[in-house]
Amino acid sequence: MTEYLKIIFMAVFQGIAEFLPISSSGHLELLGAVTGVAEDERFFLSVVLHAGTLISMLAFYFREIIAVFVKKEWRLIAMVIAGSIPAGIGGIGIKVSGAEDFFHNLYLVGICFFITGGLLLALRKFQNNNIEAVPLVKLPWKSVLFIGLLQMIAILPGISRSGSTIFAGAKCRLSAEDNAKFSFFLAMAAIGGATLLEFLSLLKKTDFQSQGLTSGHYAVGFICAAVSGYIALTVLLKLLKSRKLGYFGIYMFFTGTLTLIYKIWC
Repeated sequence: MTEYLKIIFMAVFQGIAEFLPISSSGHLELLGAVTGVAEDERFFLSVVLHAGTLISMLAFYFREIIAVFVKKEWRLIAMVIAGSIPAGIGGIGIKVSGAEDFFHNLYLVGICFFITGGLLLALRKFQNNNIEAVPLVKLPWKSVLFIGLLQMIAILPGISRSGSTIFAGAKCRLSAEDNAKFSFFLAMAAIGGATLLEFLSLLKKTDFQSQGLTSGHYAVGFICAAVSGYIALTVLLKLLKSRKLGYFGIYMFFTGTLTLIYKIWC
């Protein structure tokens, strides 16, 4: 497989997995190991691909973002800030402690795939309840922090950020549309902050040398991640409304099993 094909494959998977509840970080670690991308290159590639999916979110929700500021929806802005605090604390803590080196461990990825699978199967229970939805603007602060805490846990590779926050939003009785909107408003802040932290961390790595990837590879990856991410967002909203996200839980258990088998035997 040529380097460009590897990058395109991983970028498309990043765009899909970032928004569908199957964990982009976990899949990037697994695919990087399988295709032979070096850990240092995998790290920088992850930064580039996450930046691509951030662009796709900004483009998809551009009108809603502008409307929030035009209509001066200060409570919603405060909710996004409050909900982002746990992930911010967790991300900085991991950077400071150096625990991120452990995130390349496929045993951890496989176990976290199983956790995501459990969340998605449990999601079906909340989606099937005919309980009156809570409007997003009236969501209690304790619910905002609960959703934020689930997003913080999703820092672990293999635990889906979208799956975790959508599960939490459904448990807090948000409608499918409001759940997706708030989940991805939080994602914009989290991915933007994480991408910035990772980029700053990369600048400090004076020993980083790309063995086979060029700026052209990274540019192709960025574009492919942005395009596939935009498409995946459209699909996710349709799946949320049809209440079929829970079926991805079966896929996560299957992928978790394959990941652990690969780690044991390879």
